[in-house]
Amino acid sequence: MKAQLLRGMVFSCAALLVCPNVGFAANLLVNSGFENVVPIGEGLPSGAGYWSGDVSEIVAASDGITPLDGSHMLKFIYPYAGPPVGSHGWAQVFQLVDLSAYSSAISAGGTSVTASGYFNRVDLNSETDTRFVVSIAAYEGDPVDFIRTLSIASKSQSIYTDGDTATWEFATKELALPTNTDYVSVCVVAVEDKRDDPTGSEVEFHGHYGDGMSLEFIPEPASASMLILGAVAMLKRRRR
Repeated sequence: MKAQLLRGMVFSCAALLVCPNVGFAANLLVNSGFENVVPIGEGLPSGAGYWSGDVSEIVAASDGITPLDGSHMLKFIYPYAGPPVGSHGWAQVFQLVDLSAYSSAISAGGTSVTASGYFNRVDLNSETDTRFVVSIAAYEGDPVDFIRTLSIASKSQSIYTDGDTATWEFATKELALPTNTDYVSVCVVAVEDKRDDPTGSEVEFHGHYGDGMSLEFIPEPASASMLILGAVAMLKRRRR
């Protein structure tokens, strides 16, 4: 029985080496699918584990769009402060994720995180905004100091969505983590790429949604290799 268990460990570890995400694909975001219907915080977050940013809310199916999964989704409404006349604005929502549980692996080097999300929108006319962004950034220090801290690494991915309200479109980006990373921010954004509507009481985004957000930690590949070698050594000793 123990030999079978060890062989299973070797097989599982081999799967990790071939597919590094296997076994480490836990979603680190809180309320990633927006099923917990709570207010989106106002302004930049000052701690980990909740969504905060520009004017947005968690809603049920609306504008002919059904949530990707479950019964609720994120709706982008408008930024707090408008851009200068003639430029395009955006509405963004953040979540900070504390990575202290992975500090040993991160400090050893070679780790990364992958942020992803799904987006959908209405199609009113040729001036309906189409662009969404997933952005991820690494920080050193405490999440409570996020508003006063510059990132030490960042990446972003834009997508330009179609007008089919029946389909959700996927954006993802991987970020290699500097060895001094303590936490990361995940930011999802709706961008005014077609028409810059007035900011304030008027809705700038007339039906722009996000759902199914994810953040996954990816260990350094050598860690999986060490797991395999250790399991193989244990199996050999058992056979003797």
